[in-house]
Amino acid sequence: MANAVIVTAQLPQAEAQALLEALREQYRLRLNEYWYDDQYRFVADGHHNGRAAVWPA
Repeated sequence: MANAVIVTAQLPQAEAQALLEALREQYRLRLNEYWYDDQYRFVADGHHNGRAAVWPA
C-alpha cells in the first residue's frame, strides 16, 4: 500500500478489547452491506460462493 499509515498505541486491556470488538463489528456490518449489495441480492440460492469468488474480500 503506497498510502499506508501505521498507528501504534498503548491501551489498557479493557480499552484494547473494546476497540477490537468495535472494529470487528464495523467489519461485520460492512461485509454484510457488501454481501447483500444489489449485485448479489438476486443470485439464486447455492450460487453466492461462485459470485463471491469474483470479488473476494
